[in-house]
Amino acid sequence: MAAVRSCTVATAFFLSVTILANAADPAFERSVDAARASAIIPDNNVETARSACDGALCFARALAAERPDLIRLERVAHPDTDVIRWAKTTPSVIADETGGASQLKITHFGRKAVSELSIWLERESPASSSLLVDLSGNEGGDFERMLQIAGLLIGSRRDAVRIDYGDHIERRSLQGPTPRGLRVVAVRTDGKTASAALVLARLLTTHAGAKVVGPQPVVGPQPVVGPQPVAGPQPVTGPQPEAGPPPEEEPVFLKRRITIDHDWRLILPVAEVRVATDVAEPLAPTR
Repeated sequence: MAAVRSCTVATAFFLSVTILANAADPAFERSVDAARASAIIPDNNVETARSACDGALCFARALAAERPDLIRLERVAHPDTDVIRWAKTTPSVIADETGGASQLKITHFGRKAVSELSIWLERESPASSSLLVDLSGNEGGDFERMLQIAGLLIGSRRDAVRIDYGDHIERRSLQGPTPRGLRVVAVRTDGKTASAALVLARLLTTHAGAKVVGPQPVVGPQPVVGPQPVAGPQPVTGPQPEAGPPPEEEPVFLKRRITIDHDWRLILPVAEVRVATDVAEPLAPTR
């Protein structure tokens, strides 16, 4: 009899948890409504997803299905002790000065990224005045830390970033000392460079004059090259057509993680970020 009673209690508990997990979550829906910009995620997308089901997770799935290009449902990875230790001890900024050139690999915008970069700029003696910043594989992260890193590499700039929330626009400036000795001449990106890292790349190209280079190639065996043919007379070419306007850059979005439950969260774009090209005079450098 006791076994039957305990089984009944366990079943009731399981049912109550299931009902709570699938019930409508007004707080989650309010978080989505407060975070999203209607210019990015229109009202009709939200209402279609809201009418599809009542549960918070179901609503999030339906919303992600409405705009898979912008919205992502993410399963929370619960780290073990080794992963936490790795995250705390792995540097965000890795300097490489071999071969007479300075390269700076920024893997992510971790908690120590700003201090690591500051220490390197202050204490190290770079082998070259030219610096390549490697952002390949950097998928973004903390936007505020990215702005601080940009200030250290570029210096102070007024209204360098424009953040469009739909109902209002926020402008952000860079704060930092005038870079000494080093000049960022190139920034490396790849298919995984995204979000805040992509904004940093655009800041470096716009305000430091850096050139974008692709991923570092894997060097394999080189083919044997035979004699090259002698080029004949080159045809006379006519006037070249004028170059058109540069292609429009893909938009970059400031994103927010909204918790659904213990195991799921929704990645939602809340604003469009653009690097200003019509920046006024630089701010007074910080010390």
